[in-house]
Order: sequence, then structure tokens, then C-alpha cells
Amino acid sequence: MKPKAAQFEIDLARGKLTHPQRLRMDIGMTYQARPQMFRPLGGHERMMYHYSSAHPRHFCIVAELTAARLPDDYRRAHQAVLSRHPLLRAKIDFDHEGGPSFYECPMIPEPDLLQRQADFDWCRTVESELQRDFDAAAPRHRTTIVHDDTGAHVIITLHHAIADAIAGTAIIEDLMHALAGRPLAPLGFPTALEGDEIFLTFDRPRTGVEVALKGMPNVGMLIEIASQPLWRDFQGDRIAVRSASLDENLVAGLESKARKHRIPLNSIICTSIAAAALKREARKNYRILSAINLRPILGFAAGECAMRTIEAVVPLASVSAEHFWICARWHSEQIASIRDPEKISSNNRLLDSVISPGSDPRLSCGLLGTLNQDATVTNLGRLSVARSVDDVGLTALWGPMGHGRLSTERFFGISILGDKLHLVETTPADHPSFIDGIIEVLEWVSQS
Repeated sequence: MKPKAAQFEIDLARGKLTHPQRLRMDIGMTYQARPQMFRPLGGHERMMYHYSSAHPRHFCIVAELTAARLPDDYRRAHQAVLSRHPLLRAKIDFDHEGGPSFYECPMIPEPDLLQRQADFDWCRTVESELQRDFDAAAPRHRTTIVHDDTGAHVIITLHHAIADAIAGTAIIEDLMHALAGRPLAPLGFPTALEGDEIFLTFDRPRTGVEVALKGMPNVGMLIEIASQPLWRDFQGDRIAVRSASLDENLVAGLESKARKHRIPLNSIICTSIAAAALKREARKNYRILSAINLRPILGFAAGECAMRTIEAVVPLASVSAEHFWICARWHSEQIASIRDPEKISSNNRLLDSVISPGSDPRLSCGLLGTLNQDATVTNLGRLSVARSVDDVGLTALWGPMGHGRLSTERFFGISILGDKLHLVETTPADHPSFIDGIIEVLEWVSQS
């Protein structure tokens, strides 16, 4: 439910209030000055905002740091990171046209600082964070720092409208610099993914946009999909987070096979997840949603906090030992075709027109509901984050961990730091884990 003031502005903009109603509102209410508006949300940001309003779906990044610091040191470092990234200081509210916009927020969130105990398990903290929604009047992120004399676990929880997992790793690196006493220069407010400047990086003519717009999804169909029982209720929903580390020999073997077959490691991992799932659940196909990082494709800055990814589903079937490499190659070819800059530009323009500022929020749910993925896989790859900044060290980075909202959706986060691959699985609490089966397939792949 929207706040009364926000709903009033939507009704006012849409002409739902008569003149006497407007007059009574003007006389009977003491209007407070509205905070500064930074900009309206872009198409992708609106989609994730509306979707998460109906089906809360945020994510966490966990960093294990070594540093001898006091609680006030962590507070100051956290404040420095917020001062650097404008979206960490913004709230989302409705503007006079009825669309969501980023506004300056007077509520500056403080980190939750907890003393680390011997039996601390970051997986339990992440479960709690993913099962808790955001305060609508505050910025859409939270930070929990569980520390002792030797270092800390830093758990960052982020809304998809303001960040993706790559942005989460940039926040961790900035926090390390701030803890080391390094200055952090403030950044400008990030543009939306659909901003005009993204098209300036193309050398070829941008043909096909008009054709793509003619293929606009049927609005009635999307609203019908949004009403279907595809999602679990957020209230009372319980999830389980499980993690595993793959040692350097297994990682080296997988990377060697990727080079030999000229197939990205991401496609090998996704195909391994599908193989383990199909074996465990005796199914014929498995739909995997992958997050595709647009920064290197469209030339966005790597260190800013913003959502710079799109999502695409690739179905995998008959992933047996005999057909494994055929399926992995097919997956890589599908992902490569989606990364085409002209196709991305057309799809961005299409999405911005469908999920317009005043569009029905159900369209976002219907659009993402059509993906109907069995698993979401976000592979951060080999991280470029600094392993140390002066005396502040990064020993592990886990994630992302997300709250998959579809009835049986699993969420996998993968990252490689140094010589270890970190794998995290998030599932409904009553679903068995696939991690052991995935590692078994990966071990077979490395030796095949």
C-alpha cells in the first residue's frame, strides 16, 4: 500500500480528484517541502521496483575482512561509502506524474554493528536479511558488520532498483579503502540504463528498434500472468542458504577445460547446475536465468553503485555426460547472442516503453513472470576487487545470495577470489540442496 501523500499525488496527476477535493486537501493539510528529486527511475529500475513491491526480491553480498578496527572505525568507513554513492542516500517515492523517482532521503542509515562470536554463521544472517523487507521511507539497502579484534564479516543487502551484484563488490572495495584511511571521491548521480548516452558507443547504425517496438507484449496477457499463483507469499516465507568452496586444483581444472573447449566457465557452471537438477528431480529440461553485465558492453563505469545488468533465460535439456559439452556450447552461444549491443539497445527501448513511468505495476510482475525460471545464476567470475588495501585484507567474498520468489526457484551465486571458487545456493527452506550434486558434476567435468 502506498503512503497517503504519495497516493494523493498519483490521484491528482491522473485526474481522479475533483476540484472540491483538491481544495479541501490544500486547506486541510500542511504540506511539507518535498525533498530534492534526483531523477525518475529508468525502465529496468521501475520494473525491479514494481516487481519487488509485490514480491520482495533483494540480494546480499558477504565479505570476510581482516582488519584490527574499532566499531567507530566501521561507522566512519560506512559513512564515507554512503557519501561516495548517491543511490545509497536516495529513497524511492512517487512523483507528480505517478511514476517512481529517486529523492534525497534525510534518513541516513547506520550499519548494524555486532560482536562476532565463535559460533557465528553468516548464512543465518543472510537468511534473516533476505526474509526482511526494506523500509519504504528509507534508502533501499542495509549493512550488517559482525566484527572482532581480527576483522569482520560485512553483509550488504541491496535492492535491485539501485544496484546489482557487481555494484555490491564495488561497495566492498570502497569500504576497504575507507577502513584503510584512503579518501573516497564522491560520484555523480548515475544515469538510468536507458539513458541516451548509452547509444553513443555503437559504431554500427542502430537498426531494428522500430521493429522491436512493434513486438510489444500484450498488456492484457501480462496482467493475467501477474495474477497467476506463480510466486510464494513473502510473509512468513523461510529460505535456506548453503555454501561451498572449490579448491584451487578443481578451479584450475575447470578453467583448463574451458580454454580447451573454448566455452566460458559460466556456461560450464550453468550446464553443471542443470545436469545436477535434472538428475535429482528426474526432469527433461531446466530453465536458467543469467544476469548479464552491461558495463563492458555499453561502456558504463565499473565502480558506480547502479543496476547495470539485464536478465535472460536459457533452457537446458538432456544434459547427460554424452551431451554435456554440446549443451554447454549451446548455452554459451545463446548468451553471446543476447550480449549483442544492437539487440540490447532495442530491448532497452522496448522495456522503457512497456514499463513506462505511469504504467500498471502488474506489468512488471507479468513480464518477469513470463521468464518462469527454475534457477537464477549470477556468476561474478574472477573478481577484480583488491585483495588488500594497506592492512585491510579480503579473504573471501560470497554471493550474491538472492530471495528467489517463484514457487520453486533456486538462486546461485558464484565468484572466484584468488585460487578459490565460492558457490552459494539459496532455496525455499523445505527444498533439498543441489550443491553436492553440482560439485560432483564439476569434478567430472574437470577430469573428462
